Amino acid sequence: IVQVFNEYELEKKFDKKYFTNIVIKYLDSSNKKSLEYWDSARPLPLLEKEAIDFVKKDSLEKIRSSPAYLDSIDKKRNKINFNNLFLRGYNYSKQSQKLRINVDPLLYTFPINFNPAEGRVMNLKATWNKQLEQKNNISFTPSFRYGLDKKKLYTSFSGSYGFPTKARSVLSASFGRTVFQFNNNNPITEIDNTGSTLKWGNNFMKTYEAGFFKVDYARNFGQGVNMNLDIQYQDRVPMDNVVNELKDHVFTPNFPISLMTKNILPHQSFITSLSVTWRPGTKYLELPNRLINLRSKYPSFNFTYTQGMNGILGSDVDFAKWKFTVSHNMNLQLLGKLNARFIVGGFSNDKKLFAPDYQHYLGNQIVINQHYMTGFQMLPYYEFSNHASLFSESHVEYHLNGFLSNKIPLFNKLNWFFVIGANTLNVKDKPHYYETFFSIENIFKIARIDFVNSIREDQPNAKGIKFSVFFLR
Repeated sequence: IVQVFNEYELEKKFDKKYFTNIVIKYLDSSNKKSLEYWDSARPLPLLEKEAIDFVKKDSLEKIRSSPAYLDSIDKKRNKINFNNLFLRGYNYSKQSQKLRINVDPLLYTFPINFNPAEGRVMNLKATWNKQLEQKNNISFTPSFRYGLDKKKLYTSFSGSYGFPTKARSVLSASFGRTVFQFNNNNPITEIDNTGSTLKWGNNFMKTYEAGFFKVDYARNFGQGVNMNLDIQYQDRVPMDNVVNELKDHVFTPNFPISLMTKNILPHQSFITSLSVTWRPGTKYLELPNRLINLRSKYPSFNFTYTQGMNGILGSDVDFAKWKFTVSHNMNLQLLGKLNARFIVGGFSNDKKLFAPDYQHYLGNQIVINQHYMTGFQMLPYYEFSNHASLFSESHVEYHLNGFLSNKIPLFNKLNWFFVIGANTLNVKDKPHYYETFFSIENIFKIARIDFVNSIREDQPNAKGIKFSVFFLR
């Protein structure tokens, strides 16, 4: 067989705007053209095997998108059993209508969680999600929470709408009355706090209740630029303990005793926040209805500005804080990977604010670790909370993967990997805090153990052992 090619352009000149950040682009008409069109446009005819494969896949796609097939799949997936109803959560789908309903495990409705401010706690949450005609989504989630000893029901509702744009654009809203941790980023989970409280009497989850509403708008502008704007109002009320002791445990008050000597007074807050993230060199895969981020080899830069606005809806707060973050994950090939995150920030105005408005950090005072690369392994939850004019924070982890462990006889059979790293926190007019750690990860493919050294300027060094199981995080 002889094939002849001609009309080559050996020195083709491209316009400056020819190459963009779109690596691959699929047109919406690509699957609507006739066979005759492709036969005329294709520079080489399909091989017989390729033609058969196209016909086969086209037929399978028609079958798999038919209502009868989708209903049969739904019938199997929607079966109720003990595992999905009580342990994993029940998922109901109606694919022909692009509808999904998710219900939390009924185990959560049993009062398995405990905290001194509410006693035993029951939770229930369900989410309704539907894909609309233009491939965008709308969802709605009601949430219910009841404290048995407090005898109070909290209800809240949230919803989101994804706009039919190629670049991600989502409007979210929530409202109701519920329980918040003083650090709204929830440094400790309810189940972890339950174990700590019942076993050792250490109630680390300090809470208040609030009627609230929140509106959030997130937008991807392409070119590696993302923006998030949110507005939140809270009518805050203190929560005191309704259970002061249990067995031989006497509980501390329900506020951060390292931060304040008495609980907050009722007050209101109206807070706006604007966050912009830029990752230069971001590449995209462009589909007819959306852009898919293919990441970038460069670091990402984030700037967040938060303003507490006085007088709006009776708001009592008046403050302003900012934060600048640089983060990067580097693939070192055979040497492993290096993850780094550096933060600097502070308050430019602290005329009036309350404990929930402080700059908080994701600390950890239990044996289970939850916040790699975003928090600390032995930092007390609220001891370093502040409204200082300047602070800095850093997190670095070097995952060696098999670079060293694969060279150790017998140990290399386990396929366990080493990690070394450090966390630092520097706050103006406060003692500096540092952590170094050596870790072993990929233990039985699901677990990690950390050997941590905590260094403080105002106290002797401390050592600790932490662990995490990844399907629980």
